[in-house]
Amino acid sequence: MEDVQITCSACKKPFVFRASEQAYYAQRGFQFPKRCKPCRQARRRGGTSRKLVSPSLRRERVPRPTHTVACADCGREVTLVFPPGERTIRCPDCFCAAHAG
Repeated sequence: MEDVQITCSACKKPFVFRASEQAYYAQRGFQFPKRCKPCRQARRRGGTSRKLVSPSLRRERVPRPTHTVACADCGREVTLVFPPGERTIRCPDCFCAAHAG
């Protein structure tokens, strides 16, 4: 294998894809990179090379309904993100004490 020069799809600058990197990618079945190393790192960190999503395509985060119940053992108030139903609800301290062994 020989070194290959690829044009980055994000910054449009050429970068060298070395023969040793090609062997590594081929051994693991990866596709050859389309972005240079700095653009790949920026994309992982959420940098400027990431494609922007139109605000109309984003979903609004809807808050979950919460349910407040009393702990079955100590009576402390516990907030749940699910309806309690017929379950025995315990606060974290009582739950750990009941399941400690």
